[in-house]
Amino acid sequence: MNRRCLAAAGALLCAAAGAACHDVPLLPKWDADWVIPLPSQTISFPGAFGSFAVPPKDTVPISFPPVSQSLSGGVGNLFADPGLLRSAKVVLELRKTTALAVIDTVFVGEAPDALVNGNPRTIQLRLDMTTSDTMVVDTLVVTSTNFQMLTDVTNAKSALWLKLSGIANSGATPVVLTSADQLSARIQLVATVGVSH
Repeated sequence: MNRRCLAAAGALLCAAAGAACHDVPLLPKWDADWVIPLPSQTISFPGAFGSFAVPPKDTVPISFPPVSQSLSGGVGNLFADPGLLRSAKVVLELRKTTALAVIDTVFVGEAPDALVNGNPRTIQLRLDMTTSDTMVVDTLVVTSTNFQMLTDVTNAKSALWLKLSGIANSGATPVVLTSADQLSARIQLVATVGVSH
């Protein structure tokens, strides 16, 4: 093929590419993760009521009363968005300042009495922390039943409830708890919204 033919073919390709770029019938679509904060709180160990020592390899229960969080603002607007895809993740960050090993379950549900094992509408996250851990993070993809619970709470303009309970173990050495020892939980909802650009 001579140079004149090559030039003509190149011109045709450029013209076709230019037309395609100007006349795209559909813009690309992709998913965006919107990170929406859910309840956060700082919870004190029993040491807040006075110092005491946990003997070696001894276990103490950890349990805190449920707290509520309104689904107003960003979370409420998100679940009212018609672009919301029926999937979401819950991200849990747990911090501790003590040398105790901790095994905790965090329950997120629609009512205080729903925060129990085996409730299909309640979101449950379990985290294990060793004696040397100061923070752990876990992510759970919610089920369709969990997603429906979140939608129902939003539509009812109600509140979510959060409860944390578990056990703590001193390990091989005794641990002295004081009022400075704390356990804090931060929970976020990561919802997926379809957007076009």
